Amino acid sequence: SYSYVNHYERDKNYGFSIRCLSDDAQTTTILVPENFATIQEAIDYSIDGDTILVSAGTYYENINFNGKNISLIGEDRETTIIDGGQNGSVVTFESGENGAFLNGFTLTNGNGNYIAPQEPGWYENYGGGILCWNINGLINVNLDNLTIMNCSAYEGGAIWVWGANTNYDEKTTLTIQNSNIINNSTGWGIIQSRHSDINMNYCNLSNNIIANNYQNAPVLWLSHSNINIDKTTIANNYGDAIEFRQSTNSNINNSIIWNNSISQIDLYGGDAGETLNINFSHTNVMDGFEGITYSNWNTAPTVNIQWSENNINLDPQFTDPDNGDFTLQSSSPCIDAGDPNSPLDPDGTIADMGAYYYHQGPAVYGCTDELACNYNSEATDDDGSCTYA
Repeated sequence: SYSYVNHYERDKNYGFSIRCLSDDAQTTTILVPENFATIQEAIDYSIDGDTILVSAGTYYENINFNGKNISLIGEDRETTIIDGGQNGSVVTFESGENGAFLNGFTLTNGNGNYIAPQEPGWYENYGGGILCWNINGLINVNLDNLTIMNCSAYEGGAIWVWGANTNYDEKTTLTIQNSNIINNSTGWGIIQSRHSDINMNYCNLSNNIIANNYQNAPVLWLSHSNINIDKTTIANNYGDAIEFRQSTNSNINNSIIWNNSISQIDLYGGDAGETLNINFSHTNVMDGFEGITYSNWNTAPTVNIQWSENNINLDPQFTDPDNGDFTLQSSSPCIDAGDPNSPLDPDGTIADMGAYYYHQGPAVYGCTDELACNYNSEATDDDGSCTYA
């Protein structure tokens, strides 16, 4: 019998891109570039349950998961880069992936795929960084520890999610965690979602540009979608922060929505009989409740807004927002202002608002996880571990 390494060598020698039936009984770990030179070759070879580990480097590819329920993990998101080369979406999910996992990459230079979804004539480019639509079955995808930057598309400059093909009850589920979505551009939504469920935690959406082809085009564009946003910062974008429209159920907690150029929250009029249910809790919103705008209010959908008395409207005192640093200064009113029933911050204190918590107490040295702690790069332990001053 062959070891898995021998399988790789045998298959490459004979030009195989899929496994023999005898190989399919067990899952395995595939290495890029050790086993395959490209990420797409590794995906094509993989089976459900496999893990693909990608070493640091720049990979000039546009990859498609092709229905594989696999884990694709980069060595480090700062140094493991998938460059789409302005040749379509950087990553595509369109074949019923249900449990796929993408972690530890920078996705850049994507310009979207040209597709024709439901409405006739909609041949525009969609999903600069990630294209996710269920044309071939339900999709459930987890995105973690990513940077999506310098991508563009007419719709969904960073991410485009289409959650229904013919049955609007069949929603795509997308979970986005610990990720930066920065410096992308679009004509209509940096993250655009239709008929989907989105969970977003510890994310930073900043310095994105909406070309404003449509009035009040937003960073987050939500139609017939449910979204849960927790510990997320949406700031310094050119456009609305969030646009809710048509039967959208949303919860926004422990977050900061600040200094977006047009408005922070826009409610877009939908059809009579539709409902917008939106809950804001322990969140810092520029202009507060009074800053909510209403556009295209031609009909009268039901609007239910739960506005917690624990929301605030105060300068979050970011460290250096002009240069993309949205960590909190020590005097920030967002410190310890999150939901006391939420999990505590890593320093054991009440949750802060926003994507980056402020570490209270002794400085943590040697830790390089920007979403977990503040650190001093000059005081790193030999083993790279975190220690206290």
